[in-house]
Amino acid sequence: MENLPNEILLKVLHYLKTQDIIRVSLVSQRIRPICHDQTLWQTMNIHNGKVPIGLVELILNNGCMHLRFSNAELVGNMKLNKVSQLKYLVLQDCKCISWDSPNEDFLETLMASCDSLEKISMNKLPLSSYMLQSMCHQNGHSLQVLNLEACRGNWVLRIGNQITKNFHFSNLLAASEAGCW
Repeated sequence: MENLPNEILLKVLHYLKTQDIIRVSLVSQRIRPICHDQTLWQTMNIHNGKVPIGLVELILNNGCMHLRFSNAELVGNMKLNKVSQLKYLVLQDCKCISWDSPNEDFLETLMASCDSLEKISMNKLPLSSYMLQSMCHQNGHSLQVLNLEACRGNWVLRIGNQITKNFHFSNLLAASEAGCW
C-alpha cells in the first residue's frame, strides 16, 4: 500500500466501511491524511449497533453532508469543534446514552451544531422544545423537508403552530401527516 499513489489509495478507501477506514488510518502517517479526505466522509449510513460519539464527532468534523443513523445506539458525550456541514440528517429508531452527564443530550447538541440543513427526518425519537427551536432558528432559511414521524415530546401542542410561521420552505412533510401535531 505504501507504494500506491494517493489517488489510487483514496479510490480503494471509498469501498471500505467507516470502521475499516478508521482502522486503515492507523497503518501509517502517510495513509492517515488520505483516510481523512473529505470525499470519504460526505455520506455516512450507519445502522444497527453501538456507535461511539467519538465516531460521530470524527464524521462531522471531516465534513459529512449526508448522515443517516438507523437502529443505532449512540453512546457517549458529544463536543463538536465547529458548525457541522450537514445538509441531510436522518435519525430512525436511535437511542442516545450519555456516559458522564444525564442532562447532556446528544440530539440537542447535534441540532445546535447544524445551521444549513435541507432535510431533517426523525422517526420515533423524543424531541425537546430546544431541539425544535434549533431547527426553526438555525435551519429555517435552508430547510426544505421536515419529517418528524412518530416523534414524541411535550412540544407537540405548544410549538405546533409556531413552527409553520418560522420556517420559510416549500415542502413541509410529515409533521401533520404523521400525526405529530
